[in-house]
Amino acid sequence: MAVSLPKGGSDVGFQQQGTIDWGQLGARTVSFSVDVLSRFTAANVDLYTFEMGRTVCSQFEISQQGHQNVEKALSALYSYKLPGTLLWFGFGARHIVRQLPTTHQGFTCVALCGALSDYYHQDIASEILFELVKLYSPSPEILTPSTIQWKSLVQACSGIFATSPFGTLVEELLQMNPYIWSVDSAQGTLNSQNVQSLSDDHWTRDGCATARSIAEVVHAIGRLSCGKLKSISVLGGNDIGWLASVSEWLFSLRIRIEDASGVGLYSNYETNSASPQVTFKYHQRNDQDPAEPPSSTQLEIASRTFILEDATSILRHRPEGASNSGRVPWDQLLFRTFGNDFQNIMEQDRQTLAAIFGSAARLLLGFATAEPGVPARVIATWDRYSSGAYGKGFIRTLTEGLPELADLRAAVENSFKGSFDEAKTAYESHISRLSLNCGCSVCGPEQEPVVLRFCRVVVIETIIRLVLDLSAMEVTDGLYPKRVGLERLYESQKTKRLRYYIQAKRPGPAQMKLVIDFIPFSFVYLDRARTGLAQEINVLESSINLFTGSSSSALEEVLFREPNISAISVDGIVIYSQILHELSDSAEIAGRVFVGAGCIEHGGRCFLRIIDALLPEPKVSEKSLDSAQEYDRSEIVITQTARGLELRVDLQASQKDALPVLSVRPCDFAGTIASMRGWVNCSRRGCRELLSTDESASGWCNILGTKVWVMRGCSLAKIAGLHMVSVLRDRFVGLLVEKSCFQCGLRQAIKEEFQREFWSDVGMRPRELVGVVVFTGDG
Repeated sequence: MAVSLPKGGSDVGFQQQGTIDWGQLGARTVSFSVDVLSRFTAANVDLYTFEMGRTVCSQFEISQQGHQNVEKALSALYSYKLPGTLLWFGFGARHIVRQLPTTHQGFTCVALCGALSDYYHQDIASEILFELVKLYSPSPEILTPSTIQWKSLVQACSGIFATSPFGTLVEELLQMNPYIWSVDSAQGTLNSQNVQSLSDDHWTRDGCATARSIAEVVHAIGRLSCGKLKSISVLGGNDIGWLASVSEWLFSLRIRIEDASGVGLYSNYETNSASPQVTFKYHQRNDQDPAEPPSSTQLEIASRTFILEDATSILRHRPEGASNSGRVPWDQLLFRTFGNDFQNIMEQDRQTLAAIFGSAARLLLGFATAEPGVPARVIATWDRYSSGAYGKGFIRTLTEGLPELADLRAAVENSFKGSFDEAKTAYESHISRLSLNCGCSVCGPEQEPVVLRFCRVVVIETIIRLVLDLSAMEVTDGLYPKRVGLERLYESQKTKRLRYYIQAKRPGPAQMKLVIDFIPFSFVYLDRARTGLAQEINVLESSINLFTGSSSSALEEVLFREPNISAISVDGIVIYSQILHELSDSAEIAGRVFVGAGCIEHGGRCFLRIIDALLPEPKVSEKSLDSAQEYDRSEIVITQTARGLELRVDLQASQKDALPVLSVRPCDFAGTIASMRGWVNCSRRGCRELLSTDESASGWCNILGTKVWVMRGCSLAKIAGLHMVSVLRDRFVGLLVEKSCFQCGLRQAIKEEFQREFWSDVGMRPRELVGVVVFTGDG
């Protein structure tokens, strides 16, 4: 949607350059239409806060190139309207961010808030704005907005630069920091072994300055943009990556980045013909006392030099943490995250790496197709049915989704062979070989660890897990993951291994036995003990971690408190299940999610999540199955409650008004499909006929003493039947046959082992088996 934006100038009442006339602000009259006011209210943005932001931003002058950068980003904002509803994903037609930049000062305010939110946590970004206002010395009678009010404004602008080059520029300049990354410009290599450790087994790339010191530099950058300062110097850590990007991308300032010794690392101008307006110097943090701030004397003597005070040790104990990062293009993701540790694997263990990926693809094919040799309890917990999550589809996702691995494709395909048991043996042996070559504290906890930032084995397991997640995602063009997001996925994988070492000697519940049976591959496919979470919940969590870098512990608290979430918006990124767009009986569709920039908007108001509606237990009996074929119409119903947005899908029978409406909870339904799919192994070659029957027919039949109901028909009819069986799951077993033949589906349906594991999977203690319902065919 195109956005008409101002090209310069200032509004009447704004003093563009110089100190702010706070008395004039208090006397200013501002007029807005009721429509505009309603948008502010819907976005929970305080109008006075925005006016204060516009006033402060009158002291900044975005360059012509910066203006083009921001305008291009705003003009490309993503939006998608769910058909037949008032529900928007992304930035809807009435989103407040489409109204804010209608003046030059508002345009600058939106740009600054968007830039802050793309790197910093919203809490830190709001504190920076709060401190920035104080630097302009408002008079005592002027009330300044609180950090809570600034946070609402930051939230409204979050995500506007998510698909722009800004985030990748931040990460590029951040990784110039030689005291965390060592970059060899000639060879193009990046080394992560220089990272300073806080403890024997805790390496960190964390780093964040105080909000006050960041605000001081932003204030100085504003003065530079207006010509009130000639040049400044800034000393600091990771924040330099963001500050340098803002200086270049928004204000087109001449910048130079140096190490502490003055050696040049980066400049965006011809050094022979001009001098820098901002000189950034990375310095090494004092890990003995990282929170020790520079003295006020230092700041006073160096009047044109700003020293960023380190707040890492303090922020690390806050929920948002001190981990910030930019975005990394897909074709650089592994190298930019794992550095030379990844490069060494590619060079020294190339064949081993290909063999591991090929064996993994073969194992995953066995899980997805219920091959002989795969324990029933493994099938019961498996829920990744995207075609890109197993077999040759896994190899395609691996090499196309992560271009750095594209050269391995032929070798990986060559390793994709043999039986399931042979693949399991190959995987285990190659992982053991890689572990011996690694020798880190994770691979050899009783040995003297080699100084490495990343464990080679865990890096490979992280990549496999990432591919599984990517196979279930559809990501907006131009949206790249955050480096810290992949780091957190790595930490999650490492924690699984360390936790296993503790629990292996004293295994507890049966779920732990499942882990032990398939060590080491279970570190990849099993996230946690069975919790009842549907597949898309795991994918939602992975998507949020990857694209926002949010803390996993905070996310898990949200997801466990509201497990039936079908859409969520965090830090300007929105993720929603495809089942909202298309209610389907396909396990692949039910398990896919869309990832884009923006929020969840309904009726002009933004919401954090969409959850399944609370519904009474439907009145469904065995006789109800006879009427499932009649359901042929669906309607999405959205309700605003104190819990947020609740959604359900009502199924109706257009030709049978007497039939009750069936209300389906989308997220809950996706879990139902996952539990009923994947039990049948069938090659579709030479399958023996178990029952001589007209395969186009539907209804009850008796097979070797087991009552079986065959359900065919349109997708909505099968959805109705699946829903009914999920309600009757204490007496009925459901089996969804998608890619297998009808006869193999019947053969599986009458197996007692399948019936037992199905009930175990859905967490039910059956009364007495009444029958098995087999859903098959396209109708």
